[in-house]
Amino acid sequence: MSRSKVSAEDISDKVVFSAPVGVKTIHKTTYPTISVTRPELSQAGKTILVTGGSAGIGQGIVRSYAEASASRIIVTGPPPWHSRKSGPGALISFSLDTVWADYVTNVRSQLDFVQRFRAQKGFEDKKKYLVFITTAVIHTPGIDKVMPSYYLTKQASHSLVQTLADASDPKLLQINLVHPGLIYSEAAAKAGIAPDSLPFDDMKLPADYSVWAATEEATFLHGKLAWAAWDVDELRSEESKKVFESNPHHLSIRLIGV
Repeated sequence: MSRSKVSAEDISDKVVFSAPVGVKTIHKTTYPTISVTRPELSQAGKTILVTGGSAGIGQGIVRSYAEASASRIIVTGPPPWHSRKSGPGALISFSLDTVWADYVTNVRSQLDFVQRFRAQKGFEDKKKYLVFITTAVIHTPGIDKVMPSYYLTKQASHSLVQTLADASDPKLLQINLVHPGLIYSEAAAKAGIAPDSLPFDDMKLPADYSVWAATEEATFLHGKLAWAAWDVDELRSEESKKVFESNPHHLSIRLIGV
């Protein structure tokens, strides 16, 4: 089976979009705390690798790191959706090869990347920052009906990176899982979705947030899932800190009980 388009009708009929509720203050574009113009967020002297950075959110992230004075930026592509083999339809009707190809793209490749990133020779004792761009697919009701294979593999991918974070010392490898928001991209355009059909966020929001997430200020969110739209000052407030202390699984996706 070749990759099929997911139409705007598929999404509007079957998917339920809900606003993030991690904090009271929700942003639609960048704001002072995560602005890459802050000296505290400077990436000077650092080498940045952005996978899937040739288009969409990845491209926006590249630009924000450039604005933050990164010394070197390595960009790989194409964006992940170019590699997705499956489309809409019943999972039971997909070929094994089609579904497994999505697992290779979304799960195996993530594990391979993190292992190689962590074990760079000569940099074993130097702290590294990994910002993983996750997706609302993993917690959006109805998306499993629209893109079942993509949904399953993205669930597995998120769980994989979260588990890797659990096993990592943030003093050596800080892993932040970020939902970028609802961003209008080339993939959305190809799916026939109009720019005004949904309340899209400004690309600058997840792009700047990704720079902030690769700093010591975001260490408290190591291994956690956070939306770029959530106000980080509220996330690190005393009230929020008490929630983190009382519930170590706060802002993580796990099976707690049945």
